[in-house]
Amino acid sequence: MARYKIAVLVPYWLDTVPSQRFRWEQWLPHLEANGLDVELLPFLTPAITAARARGAGLRATLLALRRYLP
Repeated sequence: MARYKIAVLVPYWLDTVPSQRFRWEQWLPHLEANGLDVELLPFLTPAITAARARGAGLRATLLALRRYLP
C-alpha cells in the first residue's frame, strides 16, 4: 500500500488548545495507521501566543514577521 504525505497548517503549537486536539491531533495515530504520514505545521509559536495573551500585539506581529520573512 502506498503511503501519502500530508502537511497541515494549524494555528497553534501542538497540544495547547482543545479545538485543535479534537480536530487534528487525536486523529494522527489513526491516519498514520491507514497509510498517511501527517505533519502538523503550527503557525503561531509559544512566544507569539504569549505576546498576544499579554496584549502585546505589536510584539506578536514583529515575532511573526521575523519568523516568516527572510
